[in-house]
Amino acid sequence: MSDISTHTVEHSTGAKPATVHRLSTHGVLPKLRLQYWNDVVCSTFTEQTVDAPGTQFGAEMQRANVGDMRMAVAVSTGSQVTRSSSQVALSREAYFLLHLQLAGSSSNRQDGREAELRTGDFTLFDSTRPYRIAFDQNTSILVLRMPQATVRRVIASPEG
Repeated sequence: MSDISTHTVEHSTGAKPATVHRLSTHGVLPKLRLQYWNDVVCSTFTEQTVDAPGTQFGAEMQRANVGDMRMAVAVSTGSQVTRSSSQVALSREAYFLLHLQLAGSSSNRQDGREAELRTGDFTLFDSTRPYRIAFDQNTSILVLRMPQATVRRVIASPEG
C-alpha cells in the first residue's frame, strides 16, 4: 500500500484552488517501490524510467497543477532517471521541465551537454529529446513541467 494524501490550497484572489497531492513509497513493499515510483513519475512528468541499486530506494513527492503547468517537489534516495528515445517517440505532448536542485546534487545530460547541479542550481530539459539524470545521493528537487507552447509565448528561444 502506498502513502497518498491530498490537500486543497485556497487562494485569496478567488482563483481556482490548487490541490496538492502527496505520494510516497512509505508503506510499499521494498521490492515494489521502484515499480510504484516509476508509475508516479510518469503520471506526474512524462514517460521516463527511474532505476536505483538495491532495495533501499525511498521517495516522496508533493505535486499540484497550476494552470496548464505542474509543479512538484520530490525527495529521494540515490537513483538514475532516463528518458529514452523510444519513450520520446511515444509521447504526444511537448514540455519543458525546469529542475531546481533543492538539496543534494545531480548530473544532468541532454544532447551531449552535461550540467552538474548543486543546491540552488537549475537546468531546463526538453521532453521531445532523450535525457538522463543521476542522483548519487539523497536529493530534493523542484520540477516545473510547462507546455512548450506556453513557454514559447513568453520566451522566444528557451533552449538558447
